[in-house]
Amino acid sequence: MSDKQRMRTIGVVVLAAIAVVALAFGLFWSGDSDESNESAAAGVAVAEAAQEDLATWQVDLNAVGCYTGPVDGTPGPQTEAAIRAFQSASGLSVDGLLGPATESALKDAAAAGETVCQEPASAADSAGDAAQTDGGGGELAALNSTSYDKSFRIGSCSLDADASNISLRGEVDGFSLTVDATSGTGTLGVSGGTESDGITLNGDVTGVDISEDRSFTVTGEFGEPNLAGEAFTLSGACPE
Repeated sequence: MSDKQRMRTIGVVVLAAIAVVALAFGLFWSGDSDESNESAAAGVAVAEAAQEDLATWQVDLNAVGCYTGPVDGTPGPQTEAAIRAFQSASGLSVDGLLGPATESALKDAAAAGETVCQEPASAADSAGDAAQTDGGGGELAALNSTSYDKSFRIGSCSLDADASNISLRGEVDGFSLTVDATSGTGTLGVSGGTESDGITLNGDVTGVDISEDRSFTVTGEFGEPNLAGEAFTLSGACPE
């Protein structure tokens, strides 16, 4: 083989090697891009959003009537509740996430001056949507009010029908419920959740009705810090 032919052969081999390396890098970066696009399409949780981005969302949510809280870019249950309310009213998938489909619809609605939500969402709306399962079975205690609706799995419960006494502990997906009442009066509390869906409810029990089959109805009114003045009803049945 002549020197000229040898050089030509080496050149072909080098070009082929470069092509293989380029193809490998192309596949590598393409994979990263696809993964990034999938992540972006899935949306971002309110608690994980950048402050500037979240503030923009709050401005637009306010413009369409879904949010009345502060525009400060601070994550919280009211902002997530507003996103859920907008998604529900707009026929979108209700997940409370800052995703591209929701962002596009929100920007269009805000630019058009549309009022999407007839009533602004509250922090309790987000907490109520966050968990409606019974947490793994067992008897349930359903707590209901005008803007709060959640069922708790009863962990412990003691009743005295004659004296209208009840002591109850329940839980569901990180939220806990406590009720202590003697002679038909006492306290009720709900706490727990994450930074984005957490809530604290304190209530004064004003009435307890207990049946022979161990079913009960507890009534009262919420106080500070959330839903102050709103009447509630807790109903269920204590296990034997």
